[in-house]
Amino acid sequence: MKLFNKIVDASSIPEHKTSFSILSPLAGKVMPLENAVDTLFANRMFGDGVVIEPAGYQLLAPFIGTVIELSASGNQIRLRSENGLQLMIQLGFDSQLMMGLGFKTKINKGQQFTTSQVLLEFDLNFMKRQLSSVQCPVTLLNSDKIKAIVPHYYKVLAGQDKLMTIYW
Repeated sequence: MKLFNKIVDASSIPEHKTSFSILSPLAGKVMPLENAVDTLFANRMFGDGVVIEPAGYQLLAPFIGTVIELSASGNQIRLRSENGLQLMIQLGFDSQLMMGLGFKTKINKGQQFTTSQVLLEFDLNFMKRQLSSVQCPVTLLNSDKIKAIVPHYYKVLAGQDKLMTIYW
């Protein structure tokens, strides 16, 4: 069962009032969320979005906003943009079992940030040795409030390339 599915092709964008581009928070290869090894994410139980196979060591702010949640282990962050979009980024699957090892937060809950600001650093090589998958799902927590998402499936540079365009 797929709870949300707002992904559309660029040729079939529905009528909308506004759009918003989200920059990639991570460097790496962007894939459909269905490719996530975790079935909860693959079935969009946490909202719609994409999964990134990371290639760097920093998580950058994808827009201007505020940190609304930051896990104690540093493996997951939830962000709110100025226009109210809420984004969850998880670094690897079962990464909470690493108990914070390999993660260094650069920001705190409630703190505001600017586009491309470093929010977290992580040791990708350590993650690869510890985890069954280093895939990083990036999902919209309030995707029920939007009309469509156009993901950009290609290799991206953190803070420079578009990850997805949101329409509402």
